[in-house]
Amino acid sequence: MKELYLPDLKELHHRISLKIQQHESASQAARDQMYKFKIMDQMEKLEMMKVMLERSMAFLQVSKNNMPHSHRDKLRQYEYQIISFVNMYRRRTPSLE
Repeated sequence: MKELYLPDLKELHHRISLKIQQHESASQAARDQMYKFKIMDQMEKLEMMKVMLERSMAFLQVSKNNMPHSHRDKLRQYEYQIISFVNMYRRRTPSLE
């Protein structure tokens, strides 16, 4: 799983980090309070996605031998969650081709 999904998760993490920086800049430059609240809401959602990505990447870094048995039983669930997240984000972002 690590070889299959970690590169995609790292790429998404990088994109989300850049997007957060853009939103921070826009938030500081914004004078309209409603616009500022909208940006802050978007930033909060991006931060939550970033945390979820970081947790998924940390999970992929753990070898199966060092993984608790309770986690090992849920490998398919974790994989499904990772796939769903990657596919969801890919649908949102247009390809650069």
